[in-house]
Amino acid sequence: MVLALLSVAPALLLGGEWAGWACTYSSSGALQRVPESYLSKSSLEWGGAPAGFEELCSEALEAPFGPSVLSRRTARVLPDDGCACENMMCEISRDALMVASAGEGDAAPLALDAPAAADGSVALETVFSGLGTEPRVARSALAESARRTRVSLVYDPAKRKLAAPVVVRQERRYDDALSLDVQEASGGRSGLDASWISCAVGINNFGEAKFEGAGGAALQLPGGVEVELELGSYPTPDALEVRFTPTEGPKVAVRRTFSEGRVEVVTE
Repeated sequence: MVLALLSVAPALLLGGEWAGWACTYSSSGALQRVPESYLSKSSLEWGGAPAGFEELCSEALEAPFGPSVLSRRTARVLPDDGCACENMMCEISRDALMVASAGEGDAAPLALDAPAAADGSVALETVFSGLGTEPRVARSALAESARRTRVSLVYDPAKRKLAAPVVVRQERRYDDALSLDVQEASGGRSGLDASWISCAVGINNFGEAKFEGAGGAALQLPGGVEVELELGSYPTPDALEVRFTPTEGPKVAVRRTFSEGRVEVVTE
């Protein structure tokens, strides 16, 4: 199935306000904790480095002349303590991504892939419906309308290897419309209270959860995620698969074949 650019917004997986955890893993699958440079001495003494960052994503889908484009603002919440918890520090980033899918229906996995960089590497994002672990939901958690798992990686098709760590995100959508006001011109202070952020995220960090996938050459990561770079049963050596096992439903994989410019969905 050839990659299909979308002109209709996939409302189940994109758009609105999302909050969750972002956890980073090396090419061997080792968890990369929040760097100590982000942490105070008291935070390190109290509980050590967290397994990941809380993130708040605001997304708008536009399709004025054809394919859908996703505009995303991400506020990465930096660990803090003391009185600063009432006005948390955030790192703000923005992306504009073409949205494509090889499946059918609102719950079909999505591919949000950037054009190749000068060195030939490609930044790939795969979005799946649901979570791969059953989270503990806080009593104070904001109501949600959807859950998703995002897998972000950078791949070098020529060298057939990962060019950067893999980031896995588990997120909940707490508002279908854009509503979050984040201060961006106040020295990094966001104007957001730590307790409200915890309610928006609403679930525990999955970063150290154990996951046993199909084994073999696949990189197995928490959150029900597997990444396999060279598929032994597939004739094209530059194919890459990102697989996801949700808590409910069958395993699904998104296979990219770079030499053929193809993206397809494989289900079990």
